[in-house]
Amino acid sequence: MNLNYFRFAAHPDKVTEASNMIALVLACNTPFYPLYLYFILGRAGLPWLLLAAGSFPFFLLTQWIARRNGIWSRIWLSISATLNSLYVTWLLGEASGTALFLIPCISLAVLSFRRREVLPMTLCTALPFVSFYFLQGHFPPPPAVYDTKAYHSLLILNEVSVASISAVLAYVFSKAHG
Repeated sequence: MNLNYFRFAAHPDKVTEASNMIALVLACNTPFYPLYLYFILGRAGLPWLLLAAGSFPFFLLTQWIARRNGIWSRIWLSISATLNSLYVTWLLGEASGTALFLIPCISLAVLSFRRREVLPMTLCTALPFVSFYFLQGHFPPPPAVYDTKAYHSLLILNEVSVASISAVLAYVFSKAHG
């Protein structure tokens, strides 16, 4: 895949361009997540499942920030992805497995920075770790609770999604880092 294929993601700095591409992938997939949730939860998931798409503008904002400052756009994306993972974990409940998205958030934070950019890399990598450590088992109750079968299906969906985005991260950043 040529990262310049999407002009919106293009940037002179290849690591920022890769981050822009990941932001586009996340933004393009965000509107579909509520559909997946609807297929699993049905009407019982309404209106809460619609709120899962709330991160769409935050991911798109990454490109706007990148035009002004590449490193800040990478920080923004890393923090936005982590906060989105925490938000959706609260929204669907810990049993949904959405906290697993913190794993690719860690990978994103590491891959989004060069070795010389140690401070932002460390801070952005620490955020998902620290959040998981302090929130595991302590998330506020979700707005709705679903049956065991629904949570099992959500867990499978999220496991496959985490594996998929992890593969996309590896592929896109392998091009950026040489």
